Amino acid sequence: KDKDHIRRPMNAFMIFSKRHRALVHQRHPNQDNRTVSKILGEWWYALGPREKQKYHDLAFQVKEAHFKAHPDWKW
Repeated sequence: KDKDHIRRPMNAFMIFSKRHRALVHQRHPNQDNRTVSKILGEWWYALGPREKQKYHDLAFQVKEAHFKAHPDWKW
């Protein structure tokens, strides 16, 4: 991989997943990443609109900062 590659900014679900992945691993220590991702998806789906909005707001801030740092970056 190119070491200078600029990754996409994280979306709301990815931010949620990053924050909760360790907790899922603690609660389900013998599960593989595929199963952990499925559990995270279930948790995300069960999240209320207010809680989800917090992650959407964070994702917007991350995206804004990303485009300020890399103004010429394209999807």
